[in-house]
Amino acid sequence: MCNVFSSRSCIYFLLALSLSFLTSCFNEIERLPLPEGVQIISGVVRPAKLSLVRRGTHILYQDTLQHVYLESTIVNLAQHENSLVSLSGIYEMNSDSNSLPVFVVESILESEDTTKEWKLSILDVTVKTPVDWERHQSFGGVHFTASGSSQAVVSLSREPLEEEVPSGESIAISGKPAFRQIDEALGVQTVFVLLENDMLVLTFNPNKSVNEEILRIQWTKLLSTLSFSLQSSSSVISGSGSSGNGAPCGGPAGLLCPTGEYCEVTDFKEDIGSCKKI
Repeated sequence: MCNVFSSRSCIYFLLALSLSFLTSCFNEIERLPLPEGVQIISGVVRPAKLSLVRRGTHILYQDTLQHVYLESTIVNLAQHENSLVSLSGIYEMNSDSNSLPVFVVESILESEDTTKEWKLSILDVTVKTPVDWERHQSFGGVHFTASGSSQAVVSLSREPLEEEVPSGESIAISGKPAFRQIDEALGVQTVFVLLENDMLVLTFNPNKSVNEEILRIQWTKLLSTLSFSLQSSSSVISGSGSSGNGAPCGGPAGLLCPTGEYCEVTDFKEDIGSCKKI
């Protein structure tokens, strides 16, 4: 028993004993055995950051939570990024004990694309976004909001070319020269795609979302899917309302207007409009 003279030492001893007990409990939880044998799991595949200390080229998300790292020497996981999949494989401990386990994929049982293609007639471009993103249109362009958010994550508009080429990182979008500006503090990115007489401006703003990393991956994927129509207008869309041939445009077929006209959208839900002179 502790006496009066050794009470302080006794308290320290009891605290150390308690801490040792709790630590052993946590370690026991961390070392829970993984399911053995071939398993089948489902979720959305997303690329993982490169690492020299842990295994896994991709992450499997279930809802918005990271479930397990993925790797495979048989299946090209990059072809299934942002897709809802069912995977067959085995669990293994990761080389980094602080990381999630790794699931070694042996086969893809089912894969469902989780993106939606949008034909933006007002901009003469086509782009793919996550299926749960919503599109909003204004006179100045098109805006997309992520699920559960009212703030635009990605905005697209056509702007006149400036005398000086925009500064920033030189990249290519759909085979066209482009420049990317990044605000590291806010995470905002702006991409200027140079066209013949105007430019397409795309802005990404995560709005300090808790899912910023996921949104950034989706933004990068969006840029890779962007394509221009063969008759993409080289002029800024005007709202003059002057009459053109009145032919229908847009819609599921992505009907284009003749050179010198733009598609004035009248049904935003179906993206259908009529051709007007610029």
